[in-house]
Amino acid sequence: MKKKMSIKFIVWFLVLTSLLFINNKQSLGQNQATNKEINIYFFWMDDCPYCAKAKEFLPKLESKYPNIKIKAFEISSHNDNLKVMQIMEAAYGATSRGVPEFFIGAKYHQGFESEKTDGLTIEQMIQKCLAKTCPDPSDETINYVNKLNQQNKFAGPYLIGLILLVILIILIGIISTIIKNKKNKQTDDSEKLDQTK
Repeated sequence: MKKKMSIKFIVWFLVLTSLLFINNKQSLGQNQATNKEINIYFFWMDDCPYCAKAKEFLPKLESKYPNIKIKAFEISSHNDNLKVMQIMEAAYGATSRGVPEFFIGAKYHQGFESEKTDGLTIEQMIQKCLAKTCPDPSDETINYVNKLNQQNKFAGPYLIGLILLVILIILIGIISTIIKNKKNKQTDDSEKLDQTK
């Protein structure tokens, strides 16, 4: 009886311990999800009134969401920043309509009228990234550039092959024309010989 009691005690102890461990692990996972850093790439210009509105909104956003890190790029006097924006637009499939422009996770947003419209949209993008895993916009862009490089590696040999094929077809055409002309000349020469006989 004592053995049965001690076995039951051990089983219950293991069950309770494992439940506590699982519960603790889940709460740790929730803390890690809410403490993750979200990078926001913000492109703007000095003389842009919509950019000025967005710049006024960003400090409020940072105080409301301490996990975000805003990486701002002024594009009118920094050509390199403009190039970064254009590459990010290509990576995201965005059509450039101007600035301000935001890249958050796997999404982008262009323009800024007010906190109630565009500000709300941007906040929703942040909240989605806080709720689930979102890629960093720089990772999305790097993946896009790597994909382009891979395509170009394959495009080079195909392009060379295509050029060689065109050259080969042209050469075959030239050779067949020369052979045809020689046959026609031989036929003409033999007809002339027949006429002179």
